[in-house]
Formats: sequence, structure tokens, C-alpha cells
Amino acid sequence: GLKTDEGKKALVAGLRRYHTSRKNVKVMEGELGYIQRTQTMEGLLYFLELYERLSPSDHPSDKAAGSLAIVAAMEWLGTDAGKKLVKANYKRIKPFVNRFLIRDNCDDRWWAVQMLVNHEGLSGLKDGLNGLKDDMNYGQEEHANNDVKMMITDICKEDVGKHIGFPKARDVFKTILELPNTNAKGEEYGFVKRIVSIRCLSADASPEAKAILQKYVKSRKKMKKESIVDALIVPQHGEDMTMGDVARVGVDIIDYVTDLRKQGAAGKLNKDQIKWRTTYAGYSFDRRMKALKGFAESRAAKKIKRDAAKAKAKKKGAKKK
Repeated sequence: GLKTDEGKKALVAGLRRYHTSRKNVKVMEGELGYIQRTQTMEGLLYFLELYERLSPSDHPSDKAAGSLAIVAAMEWLGTDAGKKLVKANYKRIKPFVNRFLIRDNCDDRWWAVQMLVNHEGLSGLKDGLNGLKDDMNYGQEEHANNDVKMMITDICKEDVGKHIGFPKARDVFKTILELPNTNAKGEEYGFVKRIVSIRCLSADASPEAKAILQKYVKSRKKMKKESIVDALIVPQHGEDMTMGDVARVGVDIIDYVTDLRKQGAAGKLNKDQIKWRTTYAGYSFDRRMKALKGFAESRAAKKIKRDAAKAKAKKKGAKKK
């Protein structure tokens, strides 16, 4: 294989020229394999380029190649080597991040927000939230593969919580929730960035976060009528939800997690019970306190039981050897 950086760059450049030299040039899976093995920034950028160029096509071969390219790119970005590569060359990938943020595919939008948060911190968080479109693509199969609720939960917990820290990010969410609830025409707006802000504050689960949400709930009560936001977050329930409802659930999550911590400090719950009840509570978008508590405790108990069974089986297998 090619060993020098110059040779690897030449390979990627050569394939780019070939693929764009004329119409209907089929991108082969083997060629994508050559690109991936270069482990260069040029290769990574070309994967993103291929995805952008081929995914809008109606031709099955183009769509398949575009899908393979983006899967390979995301797998690459998830490795330690990929993360190191992007960190050193973020300016080169930034144009893709900006374009992905406003694409029709919502998985692309969430990825862009994650990149902005992880590489640009608070300014990236602001740009990411303000750049999210308010359309009906979220949760629609033709525009995304990932669960909307799961993506928002992961962004809040894994990206904002770990890369920025909730105390630093709190004011960004506060500012968004303090915006007027309606525009000059009397219409609600900024649905997605408000939902993400509410969910990140519930993941924060601090007294400060609760106070922000309570103030927001109070502001929603002054409205004559609230819009239904179910289509954006696709919760599995039988009742319509407004933004005020989403915020009330957020307050309940904070109250529940606060109580879990108190019970843990009093020795009434062990670490696993606190961990998994908190985790499952954070997955719920629509359950109020009583239902939330039942859901979290049931799921946590099943998880702990499964983990104990796996540990027991592993220990038994080790003894046999």
C-alpha cells in the first residue's frame, strides 16, 4: 500500500478527478476502501464530499455510494485517530459542518451541532442551536435514521455536559428560553432550540436549571394558546404536548433526580440504582412525576438484573476454563 502522505493525497485526488471527469461514473465500494485506508484528512473530506454530491441523486448506485461514504466517514470520526485528525484540521472540515447544519437530513444537522459543541465550545453551541431549522423533517423516516429524543439526550449528556459543562452552558439555554414566545406576527418560533435547551437543563438537574425552567413555564401560562410540538420530538404518548408541557416534564425530571441523590446520600439507594434511574428518567420526554418514577424504576431494575445475570454467566464461564 501507499506509505507516504504525498502518495495517499495523490490517490484521493486521482479518484476525485476520475469520479467527476464525466457523468454517470459509478463510485465503487472498493474505491471507497482505498480512500479509507489512506487515513488522511483528504480522504475524510472526500467521503463527506461524496455524500453531499451523491445523496440527493435518485440513482440507486449513487445513493448506495453516498450512504457508504457517510457511514465510513462517521466510523472514522468516531475513532481516536479520526478525532485527533479532525482536532488538528477542524478549519478544513468546518465548511461541511456549516452546510450539514441546514441540510434536509436531520442526522446531518445533529452531527453538525455535535461538531460545533465539541470543537467550538459555547460559541459553537449558540451557532448550532440557532442554526437548527424548525421544520417537520425531525423524526421523519425519509429525513433521518436516528431517534430524535435519543439524539437530543446524547447531545445534552455527552456533548454539552462533558465538553462544555452544564454550569458554563446554562446561560445559553437561559437566553434562548427568555426570548419572546412569539414573533411580531404572534406566531411561535424557535421550537427546536427551545426543546434542546429544556432537555439540556433537565439533564443539568441543578437548582439553577430548575429555576430557569420554572420561570419559562410561568411565561408559557400567560399565552392564550400554545402550539402542539409532538411532531418535532415524536413522543410515544396519547396526549398532545406543548412547549410548556415539555418544560414541566423537565422540572419533574430535576425533582426526581434530586430526590434520587438525597436517597443515595441517606444510604437508601445504591450507586447502580441511582445511575440507571437517572439515565432512564433522562430518556423520557412526556411522563410526569408519577409515570416518570414508575418508568425509570422499572427500566433500571431490569437493566441491573440483566447486568447481574451477565456477570454471573461470565464468572461461571471463567471457572469452567
